[in-house]
Amino acid sequence: MKKVQWLLVGGETLLGKEISDLVKERKLPVVLRTAAGTSKDPVLTAEEDEIAVVEPLSAELLEDAEVVLLGGTAENNREALLLARGLERKPAFVDLEGGFEDLPESVLRAPLLEEVAPRAGKEALHVPAHPAAAALARVLLVLHQASPLKAAVATVLEPASEYGKAGIDELHKQSVNLFNFQPMPKELFDA
Repeated sequence: MKKVQWLLVGGETLLGKEISDLVKERKLPVVLRTAAGTSKDPVLTAEEDEIAVVEPLSAELLEDAEVVLLGGTAENNREALLLARGLERKPAFVDLEGGFEDLPESVLRAPLLEEVAPRAGKEALHVPAHPAAAALARVLLVLHQASPLKAAVATVLEPASEYGKAGIDELHKQSVNLFNFQPMPKELFDA
């Protein structure tokens, strides 16, 4: 069986590490290459107790890939999309961060709930639904089949750590400012 070429943008991030581990654990039939989303220079990182080099993002890496997983910062993911525009054969893009869900070419996906994959053009940018949204949809579907629902309201709380260091730093600043009766910074939360 031929292995599909995947490129992971943001391979040096926590999300990148999780994706790499998942591909190895599940023994997926893919060749996963990683591209640093933070630098034009190679980045050193640890992989299985050894030093590994993560290549900088380039058009050559994108050209070799059949699927590109966007797991870097919004800026780096945007750079990958811009680099791909000039390619003859464009790879399929999957936005793991959800930062491009508002683009016209974005297709919201919930593979566990889809009976048939939605029609998507070659230029489509696949955006997986938030796991909480997919779980709620599944539960609501079962409830609706048992007794039709008219409305449902849910509050989903996310950990600040999901936003990385910036989220943790802002939560810290908000806590300190709250105790000092100062206005709270709202760059990420309540923006």
